[in-house]
Amino acid sequence: MSKNFREVDLKRLGGLFFFIVVIVSISWGCWAIYQRLSNSRLMPMTEILISGKRQYVEDADLQRALANVPKSGNFFTLDVNKVQQALVALPWVQQASVRKQWPNKLRVFLQEQEPVAHWNNAALLNTQGVIFDAPQTRLQEPLVSLHGPDDEAPKVLENWQQMQQIVAGLKLTIRSVTLNERDSWVVTLSNGIELRLVQKDRMERLQRFVKLYNQLHPEKMAYADLRYNNGLAIGWKKQQDSTENDQNNR
Repeated sequence: MSKNFREVDLKRLGGLFFFIVVIVSISWGCWAIYQRLSNSRLMPMTEILISGKRQYVEDADLQRALANVPKSGNFFTLDVNKVQQALVALPWVQQASVRKQWPNKLRVFLQEQEPVAHWNNAALLNTQGVIFDAPQTRLQEPLVSLHGPDDEAPKVLENWQQMQQIVAGLKLTIRSVTLNERDSWVVTLSNGIELRLVQKDRMERLQRFVKLYNQLHPEKMAYADLRYNNGLAIGWKKQQDSTENDQNNR
């Protein structure tokens, strides 16, 4: 009996030893493969292909962003999420998609911010009414100046677009729009005339002003107060100038 038990124990030990040898061999093989795949000299990333319309993002911006990505080795170990995060962090980049292309290419598609307005003399608004900060020296054309609480930015943008359509028939543009805390609006036209509006029926009141515009001697007008239900009040340039002179002489 003891002999049979010893034979069984030896078989168990032999099987256990064989199992350990197999596990060690597999682990060593995986480690060796990982070490080989992690070797930057094997399948190095040598090309970056950038696509997407670019007006504001410069090559130097991309180079700086990619230089901050931790050295990743090669095709197998490159973390595209880190590359994407570095690119989206650029002020003029709205979105970025990054993917690998066998055997040594990195394809990047960029979507830039589309600035449509200055916001509170400090930042910019994109086409979705999202506030973003970016070097304004790169702007290629003048933008309207919009003002208001940050959480009302999409509302101010939408109102400017609607108002601009209304005054377009006068061959004028809107220079600035301000929404103050009391929900009143101040609109400055490209010829310097200031329009004062309330939240209620503001578009209808602006349309009424446009219809009367040519009868109001706009060349003499400083502002038009459209907050009245049944009419409007006009401030003339001469009156405004004389008032300012009187105040300065006091």
